[in-house]
Amino acid sequence: MLEALSILYLAVPWLIFAWGWLWWPYAAAVWSILAVAIVLSISRPRPANDLPPPTHRRWGNPAIVAASTLVLLGLSGVGGLGSQHSDWQKHNAILHDLTVRPWPVHYDGGAKDPRNRSRGGRGLIPFSAGGDVLAEKTLAEKMDLSPSSPSGERLKDPPDCRLTYYLAYYLPAAVAGRAFGLTAAHLSLAAWTYAGLLITAAWLSLLVGTRSWLVWGVWFLLSGMDALGMLFRLGGPPVAVEWWAGVAQYSANWTLLACVPQHALGGWIATAVIVSRAEHSWDMSHAGFVAALTGLWSPFVTIGLVPIAVTLAYRARLRTALSFANLVAAPLVLFVAVTYLASVPIGRLPNHWNFAHGDSGWFAVALPVFWALEFGTYALLLTPYLREATERQLPGSPWNRAWMATSVTALLLIPLYRVGLYNDFAMRASIPVLFLFWVVLLRVVWCDAFRRNQWQSALLVVCLLVGAALPCYRLVKQIARAQGCLQYHSGTAQASIPDLDARFLPQYLGRSDAFFYTHLARPSPAVWRRGL
Repeated sequence: MLEALSILYLAVPWLIFAWGWLWWPYAAAVWSILAVAIVLSISRPRPANDLPPPTHRRWGNPAIVAASTLVLLGLSGVGGLGSQHSDWQKHNAILHDLTVRPWPVHYDGGAKDPRNRSRGGRGLIPFSAGGDVLAEKTLAEKMDLSPSSPSGERLKDPPDCRLTYYLAYYLPAAVAGRAFGLTAAHLSLAAWTYAGLLITAAWLSLLVGTRSWLVWGVWFLLSGMDALGMLFRLGGPPVAVEWWAGVAQYSANWTLLACVPQHALGGWIATAVIVSRAEHSWDMSHAGFVAALTGLWSPFVTIGLVPIAVTLAYRARLRTALSFANLVAAPLVLFVAVTYLASVPIGRLPNHWNFAHGDSGWFAVALPVFWALEFGTYALLLTPYLREATERQLPGSPWNRAWMATSVTALLLIPLYRVGLYNDFAMRASIPVLFLFWVVLLRVVWCDAFRRNQWQSALLVVCLLVGAALPCYRLVKQIARAQGCLQYHSGTAQASIPDLDARFLPQYLGRSDAFFYTHLARPSPAVWRRGL
C-alpha cells in the first residue's frame, strides 16, 4: 500500500499536467501510457522482506507522528498557516497564476502591470516586484534586466512568455483553487504537503527499521555542521548560515520543508521507493519510471538520482529493469519533461564550473572544509559500524556500504558545478543522495552496536548536536514569528510571476516559440484570439 500511494503521489500531477498543457491527442496518449505503467507498477508483487520487522510496536506512535507532522506543517508556513520564508513569494505567485489564469499559463510580454502598485489588504507576506520603477516596466523590459549570456550578448525575448517551471507540487492544489477559489488552493496545498510528509514518515520507519516516532523528530534536526562553518569564515562578509562556504549549500531537512517542499517531497519519496525495492528484492522493475516522474517535481532531483541508478545497474538484477514502466512510460515522461523545461533558454541562467566563480583561492580552501563539515566527518565516524554490523543488526546491510559510497562520491562531486544564481544545482541535486546518507546514519544510530561502542558513538552524537543547532534555531524563529499568525490565504495576496524580482524571472518563463509550445502544447486562449 505504501509503495502504491507513493507512485500515485508522484504520478497524479503528471495526469493533471497532461490534461492542462498538452494538445488532446498527446494528452490522451500520456494518460493511457501512465495509467498502464501505474497499474503494472502497483500490482507487481513485492517479495517478502526477510529482515526483522520494525520494532517499537506502540499504538501511540502513528498518532504522535500524525500530530507532530501537523505542527511542523504549520510552522513551515505551507498554505499560509504560519510565517513564510521569502521563497514563498515565488510559491504563492506560481499557485496564484495556476489558479486564476488559463492553462498553459501565458503572459503578454508587452503589457504593463495593470494592478495598482499599492495593493490593499494584508497578504501572507510582503510581495515586492523590485520597486516602483520595475512596476512601471513591461514584462519584456523586466526580462532585459536579466543576466547576459555567457558570451556577453544581451538575450532577446519573444513578445510573450509562458510559465515554465517544475509544477508537480502545485498542480493538485491549483485544481482545487480553480474550482473553489484561491483560499481553497492554499489550504489544499497544505493538505497535499501533509500527505507527502506522512508518506515520507512511513518510508523512514520502514527503511530505518523502527516504528518509534523519535526517528521522525530526529529527521528534521539532521544537518551539516553549519554553525562551525560560520566560525570558519572568521569575520568574513555576512551570508546565510547554510551558505557559509560560498561555493554550495547542502540544505538541512527542515530548510527543505520550510523553503522548497516542491523539491524535497518528490526527492524523498522517489528515493525511498527505489531504494526499498532494491534492498528487498534487488529489483529495478519501476526504478526508471519513478525517477522519470520526478522530472516535473524537480529536474535537479532527477539528475541527483543518477548516482543511485549507477549503483543499481552495478548491484541489482538488470533483467528486472525490462518492464513497460521503464522502457515505455519512463522515456515518454522524460521526453515531455525535457521539452517542456527546455523552453527556458539555458543561456539566461548562470551555469559554469564553480571554481571559475569568484575567488578561486577561497574555493580551494573552502571546498575541503565544506566537504568535512557537511558530510565527511559523519561518514568517517559511520565507517566502523558499516564494516562490523551484520544483516540482523543493521537493516539493509548488504546495501549500506554501497549506499554510503554512492552518497559520499556524489556529495564530493556535486559542488564542482554551478547552475542558478545561488547554485540551485548543488542544493537540489543533493536531495536524493542526502536522503540515502541520512537513512544509513539513522540505521546506525538505532542499532544495538551503536550503544556498545561508547567513544565513537559519543563523538557522532556531539557532531549531530552541532548540526542540529541550525534547524533548532530556525524552528525557534518560526515559532516566534507564528504567534497569532494564523493567516490562511484570503485572496488578498495577488502577486503574479511577472511581479517578482526581475533577476529571477528567467528561471520561471519559457519562450512561446519553443518546441514544446509550438508542437506539443495546446494553444492558450490568448493564442486562439490572435488566430494563431
